[in-house]
Amino acid sequence: MNNGSISSVIRRSSVFRIFVRDTDSDNPFVPLSRFFVVRGQQPNPQYNYIRITAATPLTLEYKFVPVSGSEMRAEDNVADAQFIVLSQSFSTATQGSVGNFVDFTEQVGAYSLSIRVSGIEYSGKDTFLPNKEFTRGGKTTLVPGALLDRYPTNVTLGPTTPAFEIGDLISRGSNLIIYPQGGGSTDPRNIANPGVTKGKLAPFFYALAGTPAANLIDKDEVEFTSKEFIDGTEGNWIHVRWKLHVKTNTAEVQSASGETKGWRLASNYSTNTNGVEIAVAKNDAIKVIASGSGFYEQQTLEIKRGLEATNLITGKTGYPLTGSNANPYADVNNETPITFSGLKVVVQSIDQDQKIPARRQALLYEVLAASPYNLLAENLNVGDPATARLQITAENGQKTIDVTFVTDVISLDPPVCGQSKGWSGLRIDDSLTEGSSQIHTGDDGITTTNWNVGDKFTLRRTVSTGNPFKTIYERVGLQYEIGGLTSKRDNEQEIVEADLFFAQQTQVADISAYRDLVEKSNNNGPEHQIVYINEAQSNDSTSNFSNLTIAGLSLKASRNFTALDQMRCWLGSGLPVERLHQNANGNAYGDTDEIGPSNLFTDLVYFLLTDQQAGAGALLGMDRKHDYLVDKNDLKKTSRFLETQKLFFNGPIVERTNLRQFISDMAPYFLCNFIISDGKFSLKPAVPASTGGAIDDGAVQVDQLFTSGNILEDTYRLEYLGAEERRAFKAVVRYRKERKNKLPEEQVVIVKGADGSGDFSSPGVNLLPTEQFDLTQFCTSEDHAVKVAKYFLALRAHVTHTISFSTTAEGLNIQAGSYIKVVTESSPYSAANTGTINSSGAVTSVVDMPNGSYDVFYFKIGNDDIEEGTMTVSDNTVISSTFHDIVFTVRNTSVSENIYIVEQLTFSQEGIVDIVASEHPCNADGSSKIAVAVNSDDGFSIES
Repeated sequence: MNNGSISSVIRRSSVFRIFVRDTDSDNPFVPLSRFFVVRGQQPNPQYNYIRITAATPLTLEYKFVPVSGSEMRAEDNVADAQFIVLSQSFSTATQGSVGNFVDFTEQVGAYSLSIRVSGIEYSGKDTFLPNKEFTRGGKTTLVPGALLDRYPTNVTLGPTTPAFEIGDLISRGSNLIIYPQGGGSTDPRNIANPGVTKGKLAPFFYALAGTPAANLIDKDEVEFTSKEFIDGTEGNWIHVRWKLHVKTNTAEVQSASGETKGWRLASNYSTNTNGVEIAVAKNDAIKVIASGSGFYEQQTLEIKRGLEATNLITGKTGYPLTGSNANPYADVNNETPITFSGLKVVVQSIDQDQKIPARRQALLYEVLAASPYNLLAENLNVGDPATARLQITAENGQKTIDVTFVTDVISLDPPVCGQSKGWSGLRIDDSLTEGSSQIHTGDDGITTTNWNVGDKFTLRRTVSTGNPFKTIYERVGLQYEIGGLTSKRDNEQEIVEADLFFAQQTQVADISAYRDLVEKSNNNGPEHQIVYINEAQSNDSTSNFSNLTIAGLSLKASRNFTALDQMRCWLGSGLPVERLHQNANGNAYGDTDEIGPSNLFTDLVYFLLTDQQAGAGALLGMDRKHDYLVDKNDLKKTSRFLETQKLFFNGPIVERTNLRQFISDMAPYFLCNFIISDGKFSLKPAVPASTGGAIDDGAVQVDQLFTSGNILEDTYRLEYLGAEERRAFKAVVRYRKERKNKLPEEQVVIVKGADGSGDFSSPGVNLLPTEQFDLTQFCTSEDHAVKVAKYFLALRAHVTHTISFSTTAEGLNIQAGSYIKVVTESSPYSAANTGTINSSGAVTSVVDMPNGSYDVFYFKIGNDDIEEGTMTVSDNTVISSTFHDIVFTVRNTSVSENIYIVEQLTFSQEGIVDIVASEHPCNADGSSKIAVAVNSDDGFSIES
């Protein structure tokens, strides 16, 4: 008979406590109130963390003390203790969610510690003691935890209160017609204080619109808006658009007021029979944008400024006569001073039974304009955000919610109560949860736990007198409704139930009554160990790392990372540099800031040459304000070329390099030449370009002409490129393809001649040699890579030689990068054109010389130099003795005209200018062959 046996792996729970003491005192170690548990059923590593934060800097000492199985069984204080099972098997992405973190505070002497643990918390030790493997009829039961406090998690916006009032509004867009003409000095449509009979409107328009701008002339039309309160009541308001014309004041008014120009209502003009110009106000000179209620058709309204001003409710004063705010027209009529004035208008159209607006905007103004927010939408930009934390109590006074509302500035079109900007509303996200930043609960707020789904609460405010949105509503509000509550419970307990327990402490027991039949995980060593301790201290002040980009990488302990050899990060923008492109509309950089990240090579060159930290500015003695060694104007022009051609530098500079060599090497990849002109560094397009940055495939604009007349004798040199430098090739260009927050992908584009007979191919050669161009450091577009390839293929196909010569400085008007035309004559030697003449004049030559005149170079026996002249041959004889006893060759002159680009100008000690230039081949119409090639795909085969 054999005993039954079972082979199984059981769960083990290893318990420990943390003791803390302040080393600066004699206080003993104090244990943290929680017990910490590491649980497992497989011999696999577990990585968890415990973070302890002190409110003030402390020197603390910690002890991690294991709790033995006998202690877990015997100690009564363990029975109801709080246990935290260390576990990161739950998500720790969202703080505050069940099962993510356990947060609690502990008092160590006079100091408070905040502790955060990754794991879940249980009450009591029962769940850590038995295993069902040591039972008969055992089973594991999950007992739900107790329901915790219920907080609102979802709040929805309801109606605005009170309900809309109904009234008669002046029709939007309707005109206010000037009150009918009364005639004479008692014109009833112009209003002023008693005793004033003329000049009533001048101070009114000045108060409305000020002095006309200096650049305005007579009859120029300008629009203004104003908000008027008729009869001094906030409900009877009108938002008015005025059209005014500029007029020149009479000499009398100019002398009295000091104002050359003034205003009148926008008018139609005609001339009467006496030649006098008559101005009649336009019907739409005064138009209604919006209005309050209480108006009727043909109602006469008075709009005034000064002591009876209609644009104010309170604080009205007469026109000021002195001081910086004086109204210059208030005392110019030789009568009594004008204290108020204005005009009468007549309402033309009414919309009846309309809703009176501005309830919500009036409420939002009261909330956000008040302390501590002090926010006025009119002073902010559309889209600017705002928050307001408010505590609101339900109508029954028993429930309170502590919530942060969010809103942003919007454009009010058409304006509301004369205001063009307002707020979008006070919102609460639908996805709010307890513990979020917008509903404040527990230690963070005063939200009560007695809310139910469907409960309503209302945010109310009394509309104050200074509220620009005040109409007839005295008290306004927004109603909200509770849409959801937390259903958070305490963590469920795992309880083992059985008919019979053979051993009850098997998860924590250090020894077993079954001796060697049960192998414990702590038989040969500790069940867990501390593998990493990190101390983080707060800075005494905020750290400022100027001109430095900081990246942080946080890796939680796990098996996913065994090594970290190289890290790549995607940076959306680079160093802030001075931007040289004339970026008026923001298209070049995405904004109009003068300093900011840039992808233009010209900006990088300027930064490297002038910056005293990252560039050579300190070495060269330059900065942005003292850039005397840089031709900034040239760089600005070239910036337009680079932006138009989409040639961008997107990449890092990671290796130390010679700056001038770096710029020289990089410039051709941006179709540019790095030159020194007038002692200044400059970058210019290597192909003709317009002022707007487009490649110019028209006739090349030549800066200066050189011929034998201004080329010094015996200084002209021509050097042809070798065959290797002119051999056609296949360009293989490598560049980067990038996507935001993704690793870059290397791409290749192949550019070559389209067929075997074109300019960019070698006739009879099918397999062209390959030349590679690595642009992966900075190039992120195929178009850029193709342009570079076509540029180098065009250079190889068309450029054949370079020249050098000397000239005088007088009249010289070129620099490095200038285009010049050089015209030369040559007379190549030919044996067929040579011969001799003896002392009697007889001609001996390789070929017969018919009768006639010949231009010849000749050498006469006894002379030292070669001479030139015109000799006449008759019957194979030369009569003139000048040409007797000579050796000659007939001149066969050819004229060559080529365009060159100047590479270098130097002054010699003799004051002579030495010029080095390379050929810039052109077509018959004068257009650049290189520019045409770069600007077109004709003749090329492009594979990507």
